[in-house]
Amino acid sequence: MTFEKYWPTACLPGEYDSMDACDQGRWRGVAQAAYQAGEKAWKDAVIDQLVILHIYQAKHDADPRLAVKDTIDYHVQIALDPQVSSDAAALVQAGRNAMQEEAVKVCEKYNFGQAPAMIANAIKELK
Repeated sequence: MTFEKYWPTACLPGEYDSMDACDQGRWRGVAQAAYQAGEKAWKDAVIDQLVILHIYQAKHDADPRLAVKDTIDYHVQIALDPQVSSDAAALVQAGRNAMQEEAVKVCEKYNFGQAPAMIANAIKELK
């Protein structure tokens, strides 16, 4: 949103109209400065995060969507890293357990002497 689109909503109805031209100019200037400072504060906060995460690139200054996307992508990667996240580690372990159970079922399905039973027992011990 640009300031020109924001400006009509910045005052209470009738408030701006009741000001003289000098006050209107001052109020518009104060509102515009606050609006622009707010826009810059958001950008600075996102750029600071990129710098802290050591993933900042010059292209982030010109593309705010990319800057936000890269920040989110970084945090998603961390959340999905089983060495960092206990939830991610639990998902990996659940997958391993399911794979072991399926492998044991396949080995037990084929009853050709001792080999399948030995393989099934070895798989059960892989934890």
